[in-house]
Amino acid sequence: MEKKPHKPALFYTPRILSLVLILILGSFAVQAYQEAEVVIKESSPFTIYLLPVFILLLVTGISWKKARIGGTLFIIAGLFYVFQTNELSASSLAMVATPLILLGLLFHISQYYYEK
Repeated sequence: MEKKPHKPALFYTPRILSLVLILILGSFAVQAYQEAEVVIKESSPFTIYLLPVFILLLVTGISWKKARIGGTLFIIAGLFYVFQTNELSASSLAMVATPLILLGLLFHISQYYYEK
């Protein structure tokens, strides 16, 4: 007899992991802002650092209700990072693009099992 995954765990895992990824990326922005010792007048670099965080927060909100659309958006975000960065080091790709693509796949898997 085939045992199916526990649906609530499969439902909440990609959502929680996306929030964890957003917190990590947001902490990088805060750390870069603090290290630069930028005065309040020059807060536009901080906003630029946080722009991807706000976009991913929006994608997570979409994913919460429509997992298939959100999963596709996460995969697109990961591929966008791969093709738009000038620095194609393995560590930066592994740290940013891979979690985004895996989150997209997790959202698709959770939607597949949630519909059954």
